[in-house]
Amino acid sequence: ACRGICHEEVKQKVILDSVGNSKTFNPPLNSKKDAHKFIALLSEEVFGRLEVIDSKYKRRAMKITVSISRGKELVMRKGVEVSVAGGKNNVASKSAAMSKWEHKQPGLVKLANALIEPLLDFATFKEGEGGRGGGL
Repeated sequence: ACRGICHEEVKQKVILDSVGNSKTFNPPLNSKKDAHKFIALLSEEVFGRLEVIDSKYKRRAMKITVSISRGKELVMRKGVEVSVAGGKNNVASKSAAMSKWEHKQPGLVKLANALIEPLLDFATFKEGEGGRGGGL
């Protein structure tokens, strides 16, 4: 690969390519009911930002991706050991195209919940809650 020096001024993007939202739970969530509650809250926040983008730039989201991580992992960053959520083999995600029906907040929540459902077992809930134990 070629490397060199570029003297062009850095330009800020006018239009966003993606909109995201995340939440880390400490202690981890312990039930699917709690996970679905927070998916609804996170979806509501993302929907608000999508509405602004739609009205300001006349752009609509085409795809949604949800991901879930479990546990923490110690990694080295600039010679310092730090704890990060997820890490290798601790993150699962699922994506889907968004139809015009999912461009309303209840539709976005429904789609996000449908996508996250198969990932919840990966996150391992307490035994008796539909998982193998551990938390979300």
